[in-house]
Amino acid sequence: MYLASFASGVFQANCYICAPDGKTAYLIDVGMDAADTARQAVADAGLEVAAVIATHGHIDHTAEAAELADEYAVPLWIHSADRMMLSDPGSWLNPLAAAQTVPMLKRPMVEPERLLFYDQDAELAKGLPFAWTHAPGHSPGSVLLAMPYGGEGFSHIVFTGDVVFAGSVGRTDIPGGDKDVMRATLDGPVRELPAESVLLPGHGPQTTLARELAANPYLRR
Repeated sequence: MYLASFASGVFQANCYICAPDGKTAYLIDVGMDAADTARQAVADAGLEVAAVIATHGHIDHTAEAAELADEYAVPLWIHSADRMMLSDPGSWLNPLAAAQTVPMLKRPMVEPERLLFYDQDAELAKGLPFAWTHAPGHSPGSVLLAMPYGGEGFSHIVFTGDVVFAGSVGRTDIPGGDKDVMRATLDGPVRELPAESVLLPGHGPQTTLARELAANPYLRR
């Protein structure tokens, strides 16, 4: 398996390049200033891109997703509840933050030529190497992307977006956020993951679910 990651943009969001078979790549969360590095990594590794995938619609995770989806002529996957954020990236920010952040984009955000939705294209989604789970709270369309992994001591790799971080969880005090919905997500979909799962979050270092259940104040009971 090929797996690489790097942080980009003013928000230092993690972009992941995952090729489970070592050849076919999935670009996860291509955010602000991420396209060039992702493009170079794909070329250096000799990978063939199959899809661009968004864990949610926020600008720091999707700013350059459509650009690469169209360039590689592949679909961009996102939950339909976050679709509006692709063409209205300031919709999840307060007016001041939107005024400061949106002008940083290299080009206007738009929907790609081919847009697919986890929740509406279920049969097509079965072709992805990830099992997706709706995990709202940080945004209405946040998802968890879990992939079986044969590494010693671990059972799954889970791309958590901004649902769970090492030692914290995603904000809910922004437009589209909901602390009660997040609480249900943490108590449901997150806790239902295998405890041995490796969590690859949208910001910061990787962690494990077992570690977060023991030490993350938002997950401890």
